[in-house]
Amino acid sequence: MVLKEADPPLGHSVSIYRRFLGSKYFCEEYYGLVPPDSIVEWQDGDNSTLCLRPSPRTNPCTSYSSEIGRIHDGGRQGGVWELGKETICKVSSWTSDKQLESKTIEFVKAKVPSIPVPEVICHWVDESWNRSFIVMKRAPGQGLDTVLSQLTQAQLGNVARQIACYMKELTQYTSPRFETVDGFGHESEMLLESFQPFETWPSWKPDIHPIYTPESLSKLLQEQSGLMPPDSGTPCFTHPDLNPFNIFIYPDGNLAAIIDWENAGYWPSYWVATIPQVNSFFSPGTNRWRDALCHFLKQQGFRDESKWYQDHSKAIDQKQKEADGW
Repeated sequence: MVLKEADPPLGHSVSIYRRFLGSKYFCEEYYGLVPPDSIVEWQDGDNSTLCLRPSPRTNPCTSYSSEIGRIHDGGRQGGVWELGKETICKVSSWTSDKQLESKTIEFVKAKVPSIPVPEVICHWVDESWNRSFIVMKRAPGQGLDTVLSQLTQAQLGNVARQIACYMKELTQYTSPRFETVDGFGHESEMLLESFQPFETWPSWKPDIHPIYTPESLSKLLQEQSGLMPPDSGTPCFTHPDLNPFNIFIYPDGNLAAIIDWENAGYWPSYWVATIPQVNSFFSPGTNRWRDALCHFLKQQGFRDESKWYQDHSKAIDQKQKEADGW
């Protein structure tokens, strides 16, 4: 894969100097009358009001450092910046065939309103810069990754049980194909490995797969490793990345929010309980969370096919080594 930055780099998407957001808008705190060109206004804490206004410059971010205020570095494909006490901005690389996370969040809120998802203030696509922006409220509570060691097993089990129940509700929504809620293909991830030419594909650009049917996905996976994959069942909607960084909880131990719906969509039913077992973000320090989550997912009837996936991955690696002459 070509280590090629977007133009301008994704890391320059937000400038805290006057809060420029890409090439289109800037965010500003105001007092008294709303600026006449304001697009949207919202409260940021008790004593602050922010608004979004059209940018007065055509290329506002590139001349300022975007390191200040960045709270998550997504590498060449995005990041998250703080805009105020309670407001953040998430930026992701974008192409016309990529699902917008904001639309997926809308889908979840409409179908299962009880699921705590981020509160989106506004969102847009900056076509000239090939990226999408979501301005949203910070998730309440604390990240599970920061308080995991402090939780009792009962508290951890309570959060895991809540999430497993929510996943059960979400998987009631199905599709005849493996796709996103708006009918796009999935981005490459652990189940769907990159199929783009490694030497020429720009590293900033989303790697979008075709849309698969259960039959075509099974054929693809078998061709990759030579192993017969599990029965995928009817494609069902789920969040495929329930690692501790994407879970927020209240001080009383109850679930506060599930974030990062970027790759959510219709996946094989077995993937719900399999991916926590094989996801690299479930590091050794998070074994308690992985074990609790998988326990309650299995109680909800989700299959764990991690043994097949591990064999599948090893077989692909071995085929690649043989092709490379190792």
